[in-house]
Amino acid sequence: MTVRTRYAPSPTGYLHIGGAWMAFFNWLFARNHVGAFVLRVEDTDRTRSSEEYERAIFEDFKWLGLDWDEGPDVGGPYGPYRQTERMHLYRKYAEELLAREAAYYCYCTPEELDAERARAQAEKRPYRYSGRCRALTAQQRAEFERQGRRPTIRLRVHDYGETIVVDDLVRGRVEFDPEHLDDYIIVRSDGSPLYNFANVVDDHTMAITHIIRGIEHLSNTPKQWVMYRALGWEPPQVAHLSNILGSDKKKLSKRTGDTAVRDYKKEGFIPEALLNFFALMAWYPEENREIFSVRELVEKFRIEDLGKASPVFDTAKLTWMNGVYMREMLNREPERVVEACLEPLRSAGLLDGQVTPETRDYIRRVIGTSSSKTGLSMSRRPPAATSAIPPSARSWRPCRSG
Repeated sequence: MTVRTRYAPSPTGYLHIGGAWMAFFNWLFARNHVGAFVLRVEDTDRTRSSEEYERAIFEDFKWLGLDWDEGPDVGGPYGPYRQTERMHLYRKYAEELLAREAAYYCYCTPEELDAERARAQAEKRPYRYSGRCRALTAQQRAEFERQGRRPTIRLRVHDYGETIVVDDLVRGRVEFDPEHLDDYIIVRSDGSPLYNFANVVDDHTMAITHIIRGIEHLSNTPKQWVMYRALGWEPPQVAHLSNILGSDKKKLSKRTGDTAVRDYKKEGFIPEALLNFFALMAWYPEENREIFSVRELVEKFRIEDLGKASPVFDTAKLTWMNGVYMREMLNREPERVVEACLEPLRSAGLLDGQVTPETRDYIRRVIGTSSSKTGLSMSRRPPAATSAIPPSARSWRPCRSG
């Protein structure tokens, strides 16, 4: 079996740290198994999706060094790779489910559904759709359509009296009680697919074998598993990682580090340092060692070694790690270090116009002086706390090299 993983961003904004972290482990798993990493664009939110954000996401992946084997820009045997270009597939499988009576048209109005929810709330019970449209006659359907009602499509969820089991590659056996599932909507009244339906169709038709995603998607898994069963397909293997926490021990937010990946580029971070940091937030290949090349991470990766605990996004440690990479690169690729510092300098208004060789040499010397004063070493662990910028460089903040 050829391992095939994917990451499916929505182009409604820039790629953030949390998404990049999840994409990294899908990429890492595929590369470790000499498999394929697929980039799929979930652009069905037409009001918020834009080509500008899609291009920006691709640029950020390229900057990180996370290459993809198939995607909207490079094509591949399982395309198209944008959801808006795959509507024919969603129609096909929705019609197949309807023909097998595994799904049905629902003509309930929003007001009728709101009334059902209100009754459930008044009776202090969890809301589940009543199934009032499960067994409509042809005449009843015709009458609803005469009234101008546009139906949604719901999956007919059967209670087989079996616990839904998810064999998670990180969390182990996870069980769900099927009585909490109702006949959920898979296609809206305008014909657009909902997430749990489109996601299943896309993963199956793209032959995805493994999915690494956030813990918030674990609750979606039972709905997706019953969809796979209804379509007669085998689900992929899944792994759910815990949410990244900020320094306040709450879910990572923009205030505590979950900013766009390109913001870290603007601050002078080296992509290899960011990937090294990503890996160590959920996995330690070796004890008492912090620095690993990307090649080493690919060679050593074992999905079963990923941790269940929520990692903390430690900005001080990332800054320290960036300094380690900068010092080593000054010997091997000094121009890359200089390039990493140009954008922070421009953003700070300290550099404008043409960058001369003299300017580059000055930046290189200042970074070298700053790095040597921090005493960075490939073998040292980061201090408990470190200033983002060495004292000698604070007046002009060349880049992040703690």
